[in-house]
Amino acid sequence: MLLNSRSGQFPDGLANRSGQVGRNYMRHVMAGVVGVMPGQVNLYRGAHQAGIIYDERRHDEARGFSGGFLFETVNFTPESMARFLRPGGWGKEYAKLLEQYERMAAMLIVGEDPPMAGNSISLHPTRKDRYGLPVPVIHYEHHDNSKKMLRYGLDRGRRVY
Repeated sequence: MLLNSRSGQFPDGLANRSGQVGRNYMRHVMAGVVGVMPGQVNLYRGAHQAGIIYDERRHDEARGFSGGFLFETVNFTPESMARFLRPGGWGKEYAKLLEQYERMAAMLIVGEDPPMAGNSISLHPTRKDRYGLPVPVIHYEHHDNSKKMLRYGLDRGRRVY
């Protein structure tokens, strides 16, 4: 909205005298882990987010990245699990994997993303949406710290499951 608020009075848009609106775009670092348990889990039952594990939240230089992350246990319906495991998946191998749904448990790895000057949201100079407004252009690349955090988090998550 702020990027779309340019006017004669505000040539760079509202609240954008600094030119920082849309720059240093950050989002959560996120990945997921699924485990197949020996017995039934019934992942679809209960709260959508059943728990948060804070054990990895702290900063520890020995891990090779700054900051920490959370494990968030989640439940998925069969349909959402199918999309989570392999969007657009198909075939016998995929069907065999989904047959194990009742024994699956899942969690997300969620961390904070450091700002990067090149990560940004801007407005496309010519393309418009169905309402005639410029469509957003999002440029995002993972910071090296985020990549290290994800690798470490996925390894720890696999150990849990």
